[in-house]
Amino acid sequence: MKKNFFSARKITCIDDVWRSLPGWLERKNRRIHRTTLRIPADIYNGIEKAAMQPLLPSVYETSPNTFRTYEIAALPYVLYKSCKYSVPRSYAFKTVRYKVVSGKIHIYDEQLNYICSHNLSERKGSINQLPEHRKQESGDWIEIMERLRSKWNCYDFQHFINGIKKENPRHISKQLRAIEQFLDAENPDKSLVAQVMKECCQKYRYQFSQFKVVYSLAKAGRELANDDCRAQIPSGSVVYTDLSVYAKAFRERTERKGAAVQ
Repeated sequence: MKKNFFSARKITCIDDVWRSLPGWLERKNRRIHRTTLRIPADIYNGIEKAAMQPLLPSVYETSPNTFRTYEIAALPYVLYKSCKYSVPRSYAFKTVRYKVVSGKIHIYDEQLNYICSHNLSERKGSINQLPEHRKQESGDWIEIMERLRSKWNCYDFQHFINGIKKENPRHISKQLRAIEQFLDAENPDKSLVAQVMKECCQKYRYQFSQFKVVYSLAKAGRELANDDCRAQIPSGSVVYTDLSVYAKAFRERTERKGAAVQ
């Protein structure tokens, strides 16, 4: 029991020393040294730091034989010990090489040009993606928007564009391209397009199908009503039925079930 007490006490003392070392070192480097009569931190920052050279890489880090080859599939990730580490999307279906050094995985192309690095994950099966490797939204919608602006700019134009971006975050380009092609085919007066965009903003009509409905009504001199969102849908292809049909079917089914029980 006495031996265990002293062993525990010894471990506690060592832990106390390790915890106190950074503070002790900081204090010593800020005081005047008795031999040089100068402050060590000032000597380091003013003289020694500027003369220091970077550490030489180890033989392991520079040896080509230590790189491992990996063929990337459709998903741009390198698999290492059940964890996935991202690379730029341009490296899909390409061969890369990687090296693991000091808790990091460093990834290079086939010519050993550096690509990126990841900290090794301790979570088994994790997927690790760098922020710069996340799929970015295509910027081609900006070109379409500027073409529309040059032709149909008006007071509510930017409001209309912002609405499309908010309502269709994954299909901005498709929506704007469809609107552009429709307006090019119609070749309407600029004042009519301004009226349509204004009404779309007021009544939250930010999809191409809704834009066409508002356009057709404005062209005919009508305003958008609450039940006009289904306008221009071919009556032969879609049949609209009120809830009375379902109520009737429910009553008939209930009556048949009651008769069967009797």
